[in-house]
Amino acid sequence: MAKTTDVSPQPGLCATCRNARILDTSRNSRFYLCKLWAVNAAFAKYPNIPVLRCKGYMQEDQVEGERDGE
Repeated sequence: MAKTTDVSPQPGLCATCRNARILDTSRNSRFYLCKLWAVNAAFAKYPNIPVLRCKGYMQEDQVEGERDGE
């Protein structure tokens, strides 16, 4: 029997961003939806992974008004 391994790329900043929504599909795919795309066309709805820099990055436990990742 073949051994399966997880070869999906790491999401980078999206993994800890409060603006990211994780979407898992029935075909075992995972997509990261950027909620900022709805209010600012500069953000991709589904950014290319891994995201290493993002002006909209906000860590999940970060206080409003503080921004990282610029």
